[in-house]
Amino acid sequence: VKTMALATETLPITSIDEEIAQWEVLLDEWNQYMRQVEPSKQLDQAYQVALHGIGSAYFRRYEERKQVADLSKAVELWQAAVKLAPLDEPDLPERLNFLAYALHEYYEYTKKLAYLDQAVQALEQSMRLSIQKSSEWCNSLNNLGNVLRTRYTHSENIEDQDRAIQVYGQLLEHT
Repeated sequence: VKTMALATETLPITSIDEEIAQWEVLLDEWNQYMRQVEPSKQLDQAYQVALHGIGSAYFRRYEERKQVADLSKAVELWQAAVKLAPLDEPDLPERLNFLAYALHEYYEYTKKLAYLDQAVQALEQSMRLSIQKSSEWCNSLNNLGNVLRTRYTHSENIEDQDRAIQVYGQLLEHT
């Protein structure tokens, strides 16, 4: 219940720091609980909601303060949530999109191409799992174009530029 209250922002919270503190306590409780009980689909789904929720809180704080440690924590938590999700999880394409956006942002700090490669993989998976031409599919397509363009700027690999152009063209056809 507490997970859903935090996830739907129905608890009274005065600051992002307080929200993260509440999520951290909840996540600790979840970790203890998950070690004591038999796994189930419902528990896994609720745990994924908690991981995604705290990841989102860290990302919001990153956006406010631009502390790379918050971005790193958001990426770590979102990766864990995505890893646990079954492929038929309805929210998985959206979660992959969030993860890819954060990985793209993380690349800006580190300049490590591996983060862009991971973002491309997440967006491609999001597109495969989304209904073609849906808003989530279009968001993934747009974000994929952005990541490919950034990767081209770094690597000067013409294939990335060509694919980005193709992706943007595809997006124009479907909007």
